[in-house]
Amino acid sequence: MIKVKKLVIIFVLVLILTGCTKSGISDELKLKENLGIEELSIEEIIYKLGEMSTSIKDVGASVYDDKLVIRSGSVELKYEMPEEMFYVAVAPYENTTHT
Repeated sequence: MIKVKKLVIIFVLVLILTGCTKSGISDELKLKENLGIEELSIEEIIYKLGEMSTSIKDVGASVYDDKLVIRSGSVELKYEMPEEMFYVAVAPYENTTHT
């Protein structure tokens, strides 16, 4: 009887831990699907995010010299930048930038 209780407790703990680990992955996949970037290269992702910048809400993207980081709430996606690639952003300037 004690062995059965131990097995039930172990089984329940495994189910709980499995559910916890999969939630982070599914949140990342949901964000990729919502943005439509799940099968895109890093160049295509940067281009698509630039085109969508005025239509997406609660999503931020930053391009660094070594990575692209996309954030939405507590979800963060990181993509390594290829060494031979760099990104230059040019903002229009009339009276001020980033209006």
